[in-house]
Amino acid sequence: MDFSRFNVNIFLTEAIFFAASFIAAILSTLQINKILAAQAEIARLAAKLPEGASLILPPELVNIQHLNTPEFITISQFLIAFLFATLFFIVLLKTKYGAALFRFIFFIALFAGAQVIFRVWLSQELSIILAFLMVIARYVYPRVAIHNIAIITAICGIAINLGMNIKPNEAILILIAISVYDCLAVYVTGHMVRMLKNTISLGTIFAMIVPQNFHDMIKTVSEVGKEKNIAGDKISQSAYVYLGGGDLAFPLIMVVVALKIGLYSAIITASGALIGLLVLNIIFAAQKERRPMAALPPLAIFSILGFLASLIKF
Repeated sequence: MDFSRFNVNIFLTEAIFFAASFIAAILSTLQINKILAAQAEIARLAAKLPEGASLILPPELVNIQHLNTPEFITISQFLIAFLFATLFFIVLLKTKYGAALFRFIFFIALFAGAQVIFRVWLSQELSIILAFLMVIARYVYPRVAIHNIAIITAICGIAINLGMNIKPNEAILILIAISVYDCLAVYVTGHMVRMLKNTISLGTIFAMIVPQNFHDMIKTVSEVGKEKNIAGDKISQSAYVYLGGGDLAFPLIMVVVALKIGLYSAIITASGALIGLLVLNIIFAAQKERRPMAALPPLAIFSILGFLASLIKF
């Protein structure tokens, strides 16, 4: 196998994005657990109060009582939403007003995901304002770096929202099922590649944009879209690499679920995902002709293996 085409810069940039996402998700999930524990303790103390008495909170609960956790979605809600969104976007992008509607949905997705992250650290009012400002910054200053920060923040929020409400076995089944779907969508129907091309042309790419040269992070998303990186089913050698939102979200979900076992399990699961990212880049570089590929399978496989390895008692 020829490793000469392996791009170290791209891999390291992706690894930084993934590692930052894992750290943000782990810290935010720990904060959510802290809030839930505080809410349970406040409820317990309130239940013991005599009628008409005022509750005096201990110092450790005072600063956290104003924080809130997001409304978590169930696995059935996720699967229905995923199927509906896929069919909706395929049809939407073919309609007369598809571009405008897709831009609006992109705005809402970024805002909703970002708010989940900010809400566990800030008051509800501040979290709304900060999420709104972040999305506005993505549109007013649509640099690749700002785009990636907005995408990563939103995806972390979405992954936490689902990961908090599912069990490890359910997470594993989801990763396997979506990996199979990813392969079908890229290699059989090809609709995933067509959707990517359409969103690139619209400048609303729900994916991380990874340039071959780090200084290209200051380029605008529209400049990236004008570079014809994907022609037919081939990718030019100088292309940016796009990692779809799901390629980051589903390993993140596995990390959030692993955190229910413990911090060690979450770290080992995240390490497995990073190994999967390395394998993904090796496979991509080994192609004789670079073509779009399903990125999720190696990421999912090694995330699952990392989680299972974390359960081994030494």
